[in-house]
Amino acid sequence: MDLNLTGRTAVVTGASKGIGLAITETLLAEGARVVATSRSRTAELDALDGELVHVPADLMDPGAPAARSSTSRPAPAASRRRSTSTTRARRPR
Repeated sequence: MDLNLTGRTAVVTGASKGIGLAITETLLAEGARVVATSRSRTAELDALDGELVHVPADLMDPGAPAARSSTSRPAPAASRRRSTSTTRARRPR
């Protein structure tokens, strides 16, 4: 199946096992870059081929996303792209 995801970036939470791992595997197989979030990295996640970045975070902790974003570095200007998705939440500036 070709979902035309080559070059697109997807974020998957709960990506280390179960449905999250299956979604991550499928997105990678379709050519997407995947940012995988889970509390820990598993051997199954490590075994996947493709552009995969793991971000360890416990999303049951309400402060975890804010803590991760304050320690992250912004992407270089050349790699930033405006999203065309109408469902994407916008962050206040």
